[in-house]
Amino acid sequence: MNKFVIASPLPLLIFLVLFLVTSCAPIEINNQRPTLFQGSIVNTEIVPSRNGQVLQTPQAALESMSLEEKIGQLFFISANGDFFSSDDARFQRLKKMIEEYHVGGLIFFRGDIYGQAILTNKLQNLSTYPLWITQDMEFGAAMRVRGTTRITPAMGVAATGKPEFAFQKGLITALEARALGVHQIFAPVVDVNNNPSNPVINIRSFSEDPEIVSKFASAFIEGVQSQSLLATAKHFPGHGDTNIDSHFSLPTIQHDFARLDSVELVPFRAAIDTGVRSIMSAHI
Repeated sequence: MNKFVIASPLPLLIFLVLFLVTSCAPIEINNQRPTLFQGSIVNTEIVPSRNGQVLQTPQAALESMSLEEKIGQLFFISANGDFFSSDDARFQRLKKMIEEYHVGGLIFFRGDIYGQAILTNKLQNLSTYPLWITQDMEFGAAMRVRGTTRITPAMGVAATGKPEFAFQKGLITALEARALGVHQIFAPVVDVNNNPSNPVINIRSFSEDPEIVSKFASAFIEGVQSQSLLATAKHFPGHGDTNIDSHFSLPTIQHDFARLDSVELVPFRAAIDTGVRSIMSAHI
């Protein structure tokens, strides 16, 4: 996982052309685990068990759960992907949430390859049921994980005019996510960037044109999900036409349904038609 930085569409174009030319064969969608992950840094063979008895199916696992465990499975907690000793207070907090409150999964924020891999394995081994691991990776795994591949944000990819580059971006991101034990990527952004005063979406969007957003987002989704990870279309019903950062305040969109239907909702329909496995709502 060598780190490289793409600062403009031209280097991205050169890199991806070389990537395609030097490949022995065109990339095909493969729903089986790639051989790359036979040597994965994360243990991907965690299976649910209770009192030493392996639970072979999700239904069997569900039927074995107490009410408290079922409720706990609905909650996800945040963690940084850093190395913590077992007696570190941060590790102990995560351990308690898993063992006592039976949380269903994690969202990882900042970290590095080694730290996140070690922590993921530790926490998975603590949990009776496999934890669902999620992470923001809009411009590659490097959005959160130091030492991984950084790929130009969405607008730079769309500037090439080549949706196949969005597919490659999704595929590369998914390969690195899988090696880290991540199951779900919170990307792509399918907001239509039609407000120049928007302080939070900006280059995270593919375009101000709903059709361009649809085309490139769909390609990215296909790239991610070709590796059996879940992609996430966000931020429903559309965060492009806001002038407030929703991380710090509450934007309000005043458009009627006819406007939403013809602009903001177009990429979400395309994502659903492509088969996107999840959609994130906006706090607007």
